[in-house]
Order: sequence, then structure tokens, then C-alpha cells
Amino acid sequence: MWKKGSSESTTWDEISSLIPTLSRGDHEIVIGSDSQPFRDGFVVATAICFLSSERSIDRKFFYERVKHRGRPDSLYERIYLETITSIETAQRLRAISEDLNISIHLDVSPSESRNRTAIYASTMVSIVRGYGIRNVEVKPDSWGASSVADRYTKTW
Repeated sequence: MWKKGSSESTTWDEISSLIPTLSRGDHEIVIGSDSQPFRDGFVVATAICFLSSERSIDRKFFYERVKHRGRPDSLYERIYLETITSIETAQRLRAISEDLNISIHLDVSPSESRNRTAIYASTMVSIVRGYGIRNVEVKPDSWGASSVADRYTKTW
């Protein structure tokens, strides 16, 4: 179930109704996902952030939390699931309009980093670009995943 930044429930139709009001080049839609393991499963949160100079939109965000039972077999599977979830969300928006300025923010460290997710950075960026999404950010610039979506992974 999708929610507004205020935690009020919303629908996909309400989110997608913002798309026709966006000016052609004067907007950005940032999509990011993050996950958190818990004892008996994990949660994946996805955020959609609208940045626009349109007065009715300005800056809005929505998020969805999906609980999964069981655990992924590896960190790679979790990072891959986050990436694919963001791509699927972008694809749903692109089905409404192909002229969207979409950026996907990945919760992975840059390849030259020593963090555990760094070894997956180039693979995940390539997967996103393979879907035709050219704007991809990794940490520290991936605030859509590492800040917004991350906020909604902390409780089961």
C-alpha cells in the first residue's frame, strides 16, 4: 500500500495523476529502494520523490513498504531485489508517460569503496541502464534510497 510523506494512505492512481501535470523538462522523479532484515524476514521500502517547479507538486514523496517472510540467501539478492523494485516502479511510471525525467538511486557504495555493497555497484548500475534509465546514483548521492526509503525500513 502506497502512502504519502505524511503517512496517509494513497493510491497508485493518485500518484500517477501527478504525471500529466509535470512540465516536459522541468521535473525530476527520483526512485529509490532500501531493505532491512529482521528475525523472521525483511522489509523493502520504495520511495518516489517528485521534484518540480510546478506549484501543485513542488516536492512530494510517496513510499511503499513490503514485508517478506524468510530471508534472501545473500546480500547480493537483497541489493538486486532493491534494484529491481525501483526499476519496476519506474516502468509503471514510464507506462503513463515516456517523457519522464527519472533517476534511480541505489543503496550501494561506489565501486572503489571498501563497503560490502561496493562490489555490486557496477552490476546494479548496468542493470538499471539496461532498462533505458540513464540517470543512476550510488552513495553518497543516492539520497532517495539511503535516506528517504531507508527511513521506512526500520520497523517491521
